[in-house]
Amino acid sequence: MTGRWKFHRGRRIFVAAIAVGMTCFPAVAEESKKPSESESLRQEIVSNGLAFLAKMGQSDAGTFSDKVGPGVTALAITAALRNGRGTDDPMVAEGLKALEGYVKPDGGIYGNGRLRNYEMTRIWRPVLR
Repeated sequence: MTGRWKFHRGRRIFVAAIAVGMTCFPAVAEESKKPSESESLRQEIVSNGLAFLAKMGQSDAGTFSDKVGPGVTALAITAALRNGRGTDDPMVAEGLKALEGYVKPDGGIYGNGRLRNYEMTRIWRPVLR
């Protein structure tokens, strides 16, 4: 019976340790929800950058650079979507509408330059999100 007693004792210790761990876990989870100082700084920098792009960077046509093709516009829209902006955001909506203007009869989405593959890969990211 001493072997059986040791088994029950070990099981009780295990169950007690699990119970203590489960009661402490929510406290640890609450602390981890707070963003770190570097994450707060990153969010501030990104929001300032997106605000600048929305105010000063976007042309009336919805692109972010009429001279270099749709790749830059796709990068800006992807950055906005990855950082909390939705498709209903005016900057994103105008940019996506501008990218629709680059659809070609062959099914490609690119400008008239030599960077067709690059522009296609950049454009598909915000379109697929």
